[in-house]
Amino acid sequence: MFSPEVIRTHEKIMYGLKDKLNIITEEIPKSSRVVRLDLPMHLNIGDQLIDWGTETFLESQNIHPSLRLSALDYQRYRHKIRPSDILLLHGGGNVNDIYKWHENLRQDVLKRFPQNKIILFPQSVFFFDSERGKELMKSYQNHENFMMFVRDQESYDYIQQLGGIRCELCPDMAHALWKSKKGVHPHYDGQQKLLFLRKDVEAAESQEKNGQSIDWVDITHPLDRSISQHLFAAIERCPSFVMRNRIVDVWNFRKNRIIAKSIKTFSAYETIETDRLHAMILGCLLGKSVNYIDNNYGKLSRYESLWLRDTASKMKKQ
Repeated sequence: MFSPEVIRTHEKIMYGLKDKLNIITEEIPKSSRVVRLDLPMHLNIGDQLIDWGTETFLESQNIHPSLRLSALDYQRYRHKIRPSDILLLHGGGNVNDIYKWHENLRQDVLKRFPQNKIILFPQSVFFFDSERGKELMKSYQNHENFMMFVRDQESYDYIQQLGGIRCELCPDMAHALWKSKKGVHPHYDGQQKLLFLRKDVEAAESQEKNGQSIDWVDITHPLDRSISQHLFAAIERCPSFVMRNRIVDVWNFRKNRIIAKSIKTFSAYETIETDRLHAMILGCLLGKSVNYIDNNYGKLSRYESLWLRDTASKMKKQ
């Protein structure tokens, strides 16, 4: 258990991170029509926390997107985007040469909508292939009205070194969930340690075969995974926008249940040990101690050193 003084300090820091998100609204004039793009249609709960935080933040600012599209249905319904729309691209950790699906969508948006204002919500930037990275970033540099938010100093320094891109530091959108009415509230209790490690391409080599750990995929029930895949296929192929919206509503219902299950799982523990950024952030939102292990390019230490060092979660690098 944390002392009252430690809890007060923690809550002050978490409220401060939530408030820092307000820098984004400076880029969105009042009464603007906005469109959200690249919504996460998959079962990575980290991305779903970002999405939930984004919607919570926009609602708190009285910003209501007129259209929401994912990579599944962007090509089919992009014609609904107006020349005056402000385009809001989903944040996360995929400005890199790992997740080509999301980068391909952003490249298309940048080239297809040269007159629209485009805002990329907080991202981490990293390229294993530096030359490929420079080539991809040219589209961002060439757009006349593009704004990028990044969530760690290394990403910011990289963009500044490239030049030609408006860029500001900003915490991850999941911080909007801190003590929001329908957000995440801390549970300063729990027992034992949850070992929560990646089982995907970003896993650190030393962690790849740790059989005692779980990941997001282990929280989701096989039935959830099966139903979700059928819903994604239906969204991608649905010829009717009205029917597509109904299918998205079903997905949102199931997604919210999975997120709630993830929060319940984390809440039961005293300590979270993880190499996933959003398991680390969720641990902070829930008031847990956090031991973190970097992923294969240092994403967690980059984030922790800028935003989370003095929280009650006692960040400790393993």
